[in-house]
Amino acid sequence: MNWRGRGAWHLRKRSWAGRVGISAAAAILVDSFRPNGPLTAKPASDEITSCMSKPPPSSAAGPEEERPPDIGAHPGHSLQKVLAANWIYASSFGDKTKLLGAPRRCIAILTCMDARIDPAKICGLEEGDAHVIRNAGGRASDDAIRSLVVSGKLMGTTDWYVIHHTACGMQTYSDEEFRRMVELPHEAPEHKTAKWAPVWKSARMTGSGAGLTGVKGVTTPPLMKSASEPHIDWLTFSNLEQSVIEDVRRVRNHPLVPASIAIFGYVYDVHSGRLEPVAEANKIGAPVTVE
Repeated sequence: MNWRGRGAWHLRKRSWAGRVGISAAAAILVDSFRPNGPLTAKPASDEITSCMSKPPPSSAAGPEEERPPDIGAHPGHSLQKVLAANWIYASSFGDKTKLLGAPRRCIAILTCMDARIDPAKICGLEEGDAHVIRNAGGRASDDAIRSLVVSGKLMGTTDWYVIHHTACGMQTYSDEEFRRMVELPHEAPEHKTAKWAPVWKSARMTGSGAGLTGVKGVTTPPLMKSASEPHIDWLTFSNLEQSVIEDVRRVRNHPLVPASIAIFGYVYDVHSGRLEPVAEANKIGAPVTVE
């Protein structure tokens, strides 16, 4: 794109930015959501053969959609940035429209929902490469195993990764302590002296984008009535490596998990960005070839 074209693009961006109630500077900030910048085309990725024996799609990207996103009823809230970023993402969707639900690289990942973990960046993934299943702690709950079984038996994945991480909140409390904490009101003084008080505090700082708290006309939902009932298993743990071993063993021993599936156990270090193997978990998860 030449300089005249660049200028026109930014003028259009400022125009819709004004209509949706954000500044030109904020609109330029939204550019950071583009994988390779606002004016750089993304290079074609190497072709990877699908585990379902289908080649990756190939087609020309369509024209950008010339309209601003609908920001809803709460300008200034995180919804505004999310929809603006989505508008930019969708405007250059291109080949992704023909992606399959079955991952090209035959990978399924079970990991924690922690905001510091980006499975795509950690494992070098793009859209269409893998299934990613996330929950608090990355635990092999019944529902997580349900998703893994669907991934393997119906979508053809052959390599499953159980990835826990250092400094995990689910390692901070026992189940009993957790039941107590989730029952407390949001502003209870006990939160300020709890073991994860820094996380609780940062989530409530002005401008942190933490939910709808503080938005005019939006009330905080009531606490979960069943929080303290004994049938809820919070799946906390005290030993990080042992939790990986337990989860890999639980997945491996499930009657619906094929013996041919390779199950890998790793710990992600949030301070170094490295994946560290858990040897015992990998031994348990080794595939068995049935002749």
